[in-house]
Amino acid sequence: MKYILLLLLVSSCQMTQLVNLKSNSFSYREKINDEWTTFTEWDTVTTNIQIKKINFLFVKDKITIFEKQPLVFKVIGLPIETTSQSGKEAILFNCKDDEGLRCHIIMIDQGNNVNLVVYYKNLNLCYNIPESN
Repeated sequence: MKYILLLLLVSSCQMTQLVNLKSNSFSYREKINDEWTTFTEWDTVTTNIQIKKINFLFVKDKITIFEKQPLVFKVIGLPIETTSQSGKEAILFNCKDDEGLRCHIIMIDQGNNVNLVVYYKNLNLCYNIPESN
């Protein structure tokens, strides 16, 4: 996780930085009748995730999750270092997807892996990224 955090938060002399990650499992939950369901069991996947950072132009930063139909998120503002509800280190991105819906993406340090969670109003998508990325 520290490696991923450094890649995301430390600026280099390059104008564009690409961080390529690979998820090995996926889970989700939904809000039904104003109640959140529990996250589903992990499904085995091979999903590529790319974080594109254009230094000094934060409105151009993007996070892309390469599903059958790619999910593209424009980052709004600067990433925020925070702590998850379970007390783990995390990075929060305020985003807007390619349909204009606002959401949050949070990367949570789980020790030997990172969970990238997309938070919509009624749906959460969780991608597990092993440390070996």
